[in-house]
Amino acid sequence: MALIKKEYQLPESNSGSLFVKFEPGENRFRMLDAITFGYINWEDGKPTRYETPSDVPTGAEDVKHFWFVPVWMNDQVSFLEIHQKSVQRELKFLNDSEDWGDLENYDVIVRRDGEGLETEYFVQPCPKKAKKKEAKKKWEEMSEHYKPNNLFTEDGVVYAKPTEQDEGLPF
Repeated sequence: MALIKKEYQLPESNSGSLFVKFEPGENRFRMLDAITFGYINWEDGKPTRYETPSDVPTGAEDVKHFWFVPVWMNDQVSFLEIHQKSVQRELKFLNDSEDWGDLENYDVIVRRDGEGLETEYFVQPCPKKAKKKEAKKKWEEMSEHYKPNNLFTEDGVVYAKPTEQDEGLPF
């Protein structure tokens, strides 16, 4: 008997994950809500996020500005953290452009090429069209449980799936 059945398929990278990052190749997404801006610092392999530069401790090294935003990506609602300045700059340019405007009104493709210090990012807007009905519906279901300001708390839980409460329990 085989330990791995022949019909088993490895899941795609980030398959089913609520938190996504730019993978090699094309990454197409639609922003669903406001961007949360902040600063991140890594110490001992753990991230600490701050709302403003004045919140960052004196002497903290390698502090990066980040954007955190709910997106429709890979046919699901996910949360994307963008810390690449080149991507932030291009997205800001598109958002401020008279021709493109609000990033909520069209998909964006970010292509990631290379690895390590040789990594490059290319940003391309897609033609404007209505948000997919499924994306709207899923985000409406999730949005009340989305707490972006929790990024700046110790546990950092920004989304907690709703749980069914057993009404028979007295506590």
